[in-house]
Amino acid sequence: ITHLKEQNFNYEGEPIFSENITVANGSFIHSSPAQTSTDSNSSYVFWSDYRTGEESNLYAQKIDSDGNLIWDSEGFLVCNALKNQNTPLAITDNDNYVYTLWEDTRSSGKMDIFSLYAQVFTGDSGSDENNIPNDNLNLSLKNYPNPFGASTKIYIKSKEKNISGTLKIYNIKGQLVHKIKTDNNTIKWDGKTANGKNLPSGIYLYKIVTPKGSSSVQKMVLVK
Repeated sequence: ITHLKEQNFNYEGEPIFSENITVANGSFIHSSPAQTSTDSNSSYVFWSDYRTGEESNLYAQKIDSDGNLIWDSEGFLVCNALKNQNTPLAITDNDNYVYTLWEDTRSSGKMDIFSLYAQVFTGDSGSDENNIPNDNLNLSLKNYPNPFGASTKIYIKSKEKNISGTLKIYNIKGQLVHKIKTDNNTIKWDGKTANGKNLPSGIYLYKIVTPKGSSSVQKMVLVK
């Protein structure tokens, strides 16, 4: 049995909370915790959870700046697909979006097949897995090829014929590496920054932001 606790510290290394905050304390294993914080000083904690048996699911908790649990005391269920959801990562961006990426074996047969899945949080709860439309435009994104080497095309699916907005691309640390303004539904990206610098191989998250504040999130893999 493992319990999860959190403590925040100031720049002098002094604890902010008078007591450690209990994030998860059920009578089962919680493993591989990942944490990130937003500009509003809210913390998001993600972990692999074995409350249903030998296979793990992904849970999360949101903690405000005063140390209060915002979501259900037993945690927010992020994903309970077949097999295991393990080793989550957590990142945030300057728009107060929080992303989690995890290792997933739902496609396994006799042998484990490891895939990567992602999720985004924008408020008091999560959204649907993988591809998250957030407004009445019902935006969704897909890129091909994925993984890609020299370049990839990002396709925006929407009720509107042409989308006017900005494509934002982040590395796995949540750092903005490129943004591209567009007024159509297909964008080509060459795996470089706006200054033409080659980016390293790895996982990148991207979203489209319209004048209405709409966004849709997906992931792509750059292989050099």
